[in-house]
Amino acid sequence: MEKTIENRLIFERGLVFLVFLILPLIRLPFFDNGAVVAKWKTVHLFSLFALASSLFVRRSIILPKLGRYPTILLSSIFGLWAWNTFYHGIPWVSSVTADRLIFVMSCLFFCQLFRDNLSALWGISKALVLSGGVFIIVILANAYPEWLDLFFNSSIPYRKKIFFPFSNENMAAQFLGISFFCALFLAGQSKRFFIRCGLSLLSALFVLCIYKTGCRSVFLGVMGGGFLYGVWYIPNHYRKKVLWGATALFCTATIVAVLFIRPETVRFRKETWGNALVLSKEHPMGVGRERFLFYNVLKQTPDQGSPSSEQTVSLTPHNAFLKYLVEEGWIFLGLCMLFLLFLLRDHRVLLWQKLCQSRHLQFIASLSFLLLVESALQFPFEMALTYLCISMVCGYMLSVLPVGRSLSFLSLFSVPLFLAFFALL
Repeated sequence: MEKTIENRLIFERGLVFLVFLILPLIRLPFFDNGAVVAKWKTVHLFSLFALASSLFVRRSIILPKLGRYPTILLSSIFGLWAWNTFYHGIPWVSSVTADRLIFVMSCLFFCQLFRDNLSALWGISKALVLSGGVFIIVILANAYPEWLDLFFNSSIPYRKKIFFPFSNENMAAQFLGISFFCALFLAGQSKRFFIRCGLSLLSALFVLCIYKTGCRSVFLGVMGGGFLYGVWYIPNHYRKKVLWGATALFCTATIVAVLFIRPETVRFRKETWGNALVLSKEHPMGVGRERFLFYNVLKQTPDQGSPSSEQTVSLTPHNAFLKYLVEEGWIFLGLCMLFLLFLLRDHRVLLWQKLCQSRHLQFIASLSFLLLVESALQFPFEMALTYLCISMVCGYMLSVLPVGRSLSFLSLFSVPLFLAFFALL
């Protein structure tokens, strides 16, 4: 029995390692947007494996222990999801339903994986660092002459910024930001001097590449999260002073980033966020998932947007919170916020103790800071890699909580559940 469990964990860790290794670099040459298509197809295949592992191998889904109010709020969130699907006329068999189920299934899979074997987080970090290293080699091989310009702070044409093998610079920057924290985590845990030096050098190269992409949101997230991660290596009696210093440096970096924002970008964000708030007031129950584009185009002025830097018709409000506020409504977003607040309130002592002791949780907290900044300024849920990383972070946080009930009865319906999920994809 123990041998079987050990083999299962090795297989799951190996497959997760492979997914995070190839996901950032995979690209299909036969599609117009081959990078995006390939990455989402990889996430879909991974979700099928996660569901098959839970239903046919583990034969149960173990839920974390939640308090009374978080349980009520979570049930209300799922109930409102179902109501919004009916209210807005969204087909039950659709990509919208699939995306929701993929996220929930991935969170539960990572929760069980980390609870059984925490070293899986090491494997994920190593995979992302390795793929990041390959990405750096490709950049240096294809654009080495331009790297000399970094040290003279010269401007680089927009079309020449690095994005291979991603469809745009923001996706590349988000991947580099995640890889940066993975390299920091591995460097802090390694006991070999040369490995730590190599990972530190790779981290510096990741930061230089982020600068090269011109993505200020990722740069701010990396600076803030990097300071936050470094604070935990400071002795307790110096930690408060260093934290204040890190906060001051982050505020300074924010001001510097704001000064270098292009005027058209500021105008674009201001008008798009304003349109999103107006839509949320006009439609308190939301406009429906993935329908922001169709309602936002009615609010845009003829001269809104700049074709040279942003799409004239915005697909998202470049803010994940505003996107869900417009598409799902005030009640849904309010329930989600209350769920998180009650969850933190009920487990604040346990989470703080774990945060002070566990390097793994400190790494997750720093990575969460980057994803939070990205959610406020970009659209991480629309990109496959960050989508999967967010579900991984949520799964780890759930694995820290006490064990709740086990849904072993789902194994009785394993075949129809798997076939229904496969049909949605």
